[in-house]
Amino acid sequence: MIGRIVRTLRDDRGFSLIELSVALILSSMVVGTFVTMFFSFSQNAADVTGKAQHQEDAREVMVELVIELRQAVAPGPNDDPIASMTADGITFYTVEIDSSAPVKVVYQRSNCVEGECQLRVTRYASTGMSGDSYTFSTTPYEQSLLLNGVLNDQALFAGQRWSGTPKALTSITSCNGTTVSCAFPLVSVTLRSRPSGTSEGARTPFEVHEQVRLRNA
Repeated sequence: MIGRIVRTLRDDRGFSLIELSVALILSSMVVGTFVTMFFSFSQNAADVTGKAQHQEDAREVMVELVIELRQAVAPGPNDDPIASMTADGITFYTVEIDSSAPVKVVYQRSNCVEGECQLRVTRYASTGMSGDSYTFSTTPYEQSLLLNGVLNDQALFAGQRWSGTPKALTSITSCNGTTVSCAFPLVSVTLRSRPSGTSEGARTPFEVHEQVRLRNA
């Protein structure tokens, strides 16, 4: 083969059209293989990074939610720490480190498209007291998007209490504080989500679950 190339180089006629065509085809195949490998490696790296970042974000959201729920307080002597709850949202009152008055907090799963939603938080400051109970502004001081890709295939929130003989843990799917009491000591939080910005094969659901005991319930 080498000898043929040497003889061809010495030949004034050079390479034939067929030989050049074969060489171009082989070169294109080699370059195409390297390009495919490069993009595949880049996508795999992006998938790993995207999944890791999403999982970290979801855990941070859960940690903040758990801390606030554990510190939930009743705004008045005839109230519960939890004001209302559904499978998609929960409204409660909690204390912050830099404030002696409680704040009203709303976590809500909303803006769902094809089973994937946003998780948002809204906070309302206390405006003072009416009798023995705190009152709260109707205008929020914070409205934040916490996480994208939150799945709505199961309940995000559920209340829990021990009841019956023998005692068994029962779930409360919703409450409004009036016709259905929100006086339960436990809140189950199941946060399921998929990362965005990754390939479809990397978008496997990620789940974080916590059973939160309310300290002041």
